[in-house]
Formats: sequence, C-alpha cells, structure tokens
Amino acid sequence: MLSNIVFRLSLNLLMTPLVSMFISYTFLSLEALAEELEHPFGTAPNHLPLDALCVTIERNLKAMNGDMPLPEPLQPDAHFNLT
Repeated sequence: MLSNIVFRLSLNLLMTPLVSMFISYTFLSLEALAEELEHPFGTAPNHLPLDALCVTIERNLKAMNGDMPLPEPLQPDAHFNLT
C-alpha cells in the first residue's frame, strides 16, 4: 500500500514538469509563428514576392486587353528568391 502511494506520488512529480514543458513549448512555438506572420511583406527570403505577383497580374491584364508589349516576367535570383 505504501509503495503504491509512493509510486503515484513519484509519477505525479515526474509528469507535471513534462506536461508543463510540452504546453509551454506549444505556446512559445505559436508565438514564434505569429511573429513571423505579422509582417509578410518585405525582402527576406520567406516574404511574399509582391513584385513578381504584380508583374504577373499586369501581364495577364495587358494580354487580356491586347496591349503590347508585355513586361518581362521576373526571374528568381541566384538563391531562387523572387522580389
């Protein structure tokens, strides 16, 4: 009986920090993700390629209207990043 109580107590003492660490890691990861998604517009490699999107839209609209010449599509740089 005493060993059963000691086992349960030691299990609780072991599981509490593990569960707390898992929950805190989850919240910290979500916070890091939220910070990264706050500012999606810029020139970092993981930001949205707005210049390329705008040129693509412009090319499509001019092609639909028959306007020539079409602007050149943007090409990725040496690191495969669009601006």
